[in-house]
Amino acid sequence: MSIGHGPGSVRILVADADDDTRSFYRGSLGRAGCDVVDAENGPDALVQALGQRPALVITEVSLPVFDGYALCEVLRRDAMTRTVPILVVTSETRQAELERVRIAGADAVLIKPVAPQVLLSEIRRLLGRAAKPVKKPMTPDAPAKRSKRAVNAVPGQHPRKPLAKAHLHVETTTPLAPPPDMVCPSCDRPLSYECSHIGGASGCHVEQWDDYTCPGSCGTFQYRQRTQMLRRVDDSDGRNPVADDVDAAAGRASSLERRRFRSDAEMRAQQVGLERQWNERQSRRRIYAIMLGNQEEP
Repeated sequence: MSIGHGPGSVRILVADADDDTRSFYRGSLGRAGCDVVDAENGPDALVQALGQRPALVITEVSLPVFDGYALCEVLRRDAMTRTVPILVVTSETRQAELERVRIAGADAVLIKPVAPQVLLSEIRRLLGRAAKPVKKPMTPDAPAKRSKRAVNAVPGQHPRKPLAKAHLHVETTTPLAPPPDMVCPSCDRPLSYECSHIGGASGCHVEQWDDYTCPGSCGTFQYRQRTQMLRRVDDSDGRNPVADDVDAAAGRASSLERRRFRSDAEMRAQQVGLERQWNERQSRRRIYAIMLGNQEEP
């Protein structure tokens, strides 16, 4: 009885602590056209399953390190293996334990010893059921939702994802926008650049935040490219956040310090730098959109 359409067409993961049992699976399933990978304990089975998604998992309840119950639960929690059929072939006969493994996520349970024909028949049934699309039950408001999408849909275009899910956030030390040289507003020492965060609502509204630390133990600062604002980061709760900005600190500084920071020469240099950054930002937005998977024009 063949399962796959050719050698190695169906990948089946077998988890059993017994060498002879794993050899039996390799022989029976291999002759049926399956690509069999095996594991002798729970962690090895999990690594095999997450490394390359199998078409079906066969497992014993009694496994070293962590058992078949835990393996089923982990496979059902992971998005990659959540829909993979799980067939438990076990020597356990107690009804409570068999019910427990079904609750953990097993699709079917067979009691050892199992004839090869029975095993192959159950595998074919589970694979056939997994190949059928699952029809979601119709809800009362489903037609209205479809009608709304149909009204708002543009011919030739796919519906857009929500911006919060369509755009990625990236942390890097080599951003396209070079982090500017910054000075600590408290001790006037040059700040040390740490890393940059690239994100935003979409590829058309890309933002960059640059993180700095003060060598004089004044704390951590974050510079926002769009607003040209440097803020002190309040990391007491472990989050990136918002506290005193440089303008507030400069407002509390002495008039001499304000004149030093806001001299005419520095203001002119800053204006030229801002104009240059603005021009560069227009060309960078498209590059950011490509990097982060959003192909919309800015």
